[in-house]
Amino acid sequence: MSDGPGLLAPDFLARLGRMRLPLRRASGGAPSGGRTTRRLGGVLEFVAHRAYAPGDDPRRVDWNAYARLGRLAVKEFAREEVPRLRVLLDASASMGAEGRAKWDRAREVAAALAALAVFAGGTAEAAEARKGGCRTLAEAGSEGAIPGLLRALAALEPGGPGDLASSLRGPRRGPEAVALVSDLLDPADPRAALAAPPGAGEPIVVQLLAAGEARPGGDGAIELADSETGERLPCLADEALQARYAEALTAHRERWRRAVVAAGGRFVAADDSEPVEAIVGRVVRPPVVR
Repeated sequence: MSDGPGLLAPDFLARLGRMRLPLRRASGGAPSGGRTTRRLGGVLEFVAHRAYAPGDDPRRVDWNAYARLGRLAVKEFAREEVPRLRVLLDASASMGAEGRAKWDRAREVAAALAALAVFAGGTAEAAEARKGGCRTLAEAGSEGAIPGLLRALAALEPGGPGDLASSLRGPRRGPEAVALVSDLLDPADPRAALAAPPGAGEPIVVQLLAAGEARPGGDGAIELADSETGERLPCLADEALQARYAEALTAHRERWRRAVVAAGGRFVAADDSEPVEAIVGRVVRPPVVR
């Protein structure tokens, strides 16, 4: 991947254009009249016929249906919203605590997901998630706006405490899906954090850990440090401690996975040694039915 202002290499962006992000188009509002047309704000999709009633606009009469059925009927349409994806990048200090690799990979994954939403004909918003909520970095509603969004992500640096619950529950602009890229090293309750208003799209959660966080090593006296609070805990690293750590990490990851699946979304666990294209490939791959 590129370290330049574009963040993603051009050949990878080209391959992203051939992938398909599973974004649901949410229909909003009640049926309405009009002709099927694409315009700003969504698409009018045909729903059904209903019997003509006095006062109906004559332009809505389906004369073909009248010729077949011998009675007047009007067309009804419902507005189909353009799919919108909000990509939340966890920018808390823990994302940069194990060197640059995890942070760089997280920015690349967030950038790729945002680009995929635009390639799918939707709009994407990139936002940083920190304590106190989230802040919009850039938006893209066309392929020409993707480079600006990628530059905004490339300029972002981690720091300070995080608060995934408040970031995920932040205000939404109508029916939009949310993708979270985070190490999930946060005390938030997954089910409460993922609670969404009616009409919201299915969540996408990518848990990204540094290789040392996923598989810690070491032996003897060590000191564990919380990168966000500064708290330090001396302890003795041995096989028993590593086994307990692995068990706790697996349980934490499983809680998030179950919450995401219950919300109808997709959960992917990865570490910074995995190429960004492989991580994104697992997001767009059809889920395994079990």
